[in-house]
Amino acid sequence: MSVVILDGSTVRGFVADDDAFARSVDARFEALNTNSDGVLSCAKLRRALESFLLLYGAGFGSAQLAPVPAEVSALYDSVFEQFDADHSSAVDRAEFRDRMRCILGS
Repeated sequence: MSVVILDGSTVRGFVADDDAFARSVDARFEALNTNSDGVLSCAKLRRALESFLLLYGAGFGSAQLAPVPAEVSALYDSVFEQFDADHSSAVDRAEFRDRMRCILGS
């Protein structure tokens, strides 16, 4: 197994490369858009966040999801609101790209 260390200049270079950034972010969007309707609902984004299992102590790769406490649910809702810039209750590809650019570019 190899380890790759990314520094800020590498990430900024990736974000600045519009074509590479768009391809990568669009591929992630399509992977999350499980029903191919062109938007991410709160439920779709929540499933992606829950798959990380960061807040449960179960670790990466666990197939078992723990119940989501109210605080974690509120956190997921807050993350969704950050992605849903137009407050349409859905995140389209442009909103997803814009938020990912903000997250990675800051």
